[in-house]
Amino acid sequence: MKVLVLNSHTKRDPITHRFGYRYIQLICNRWLEILILAWKAEIGSRPHNHSASINFTRVLSGQVLERRYHLSGGQLTVTSEKVIRQGQWTWTPPYAIHELVGLDDLAKTLHIYFPGRLK
Repeated sequence: MKVLVLNSHTKRDPITHRFGYRYIQLICNRWLEILILAWKAEIGSRPHNHSASINFTRVLSGQVLERRYHLSGGQLTVTSEKVIRQGQWTWTPPYAIHELVGLDDLAKTLHIYFPGRLK
């Protein structure tokens, strides 16, 4: 069994999301949210949007697949797929639908949201 180490410099325990990835929330307020996520191969976020928040994501290690979607008539259609590798950034505008999928067990990503997505 592999143990996912998210960030050895934080005392927070990682949370396992119901979709299978793990994350640590570093900052969360109405202006800003910052998280680190750890992915296993083939584990994904499923299609979603971030409401009015802009999302910037940087791959810290490994690689992830980003799919972008268009919603029309109640149907989701994939509009693009892109592999994001270590050191690369991607971003998602408000209300855009996307998903991330881990391509290997080493994938870790940094996520920054403006404004924060208080739940």
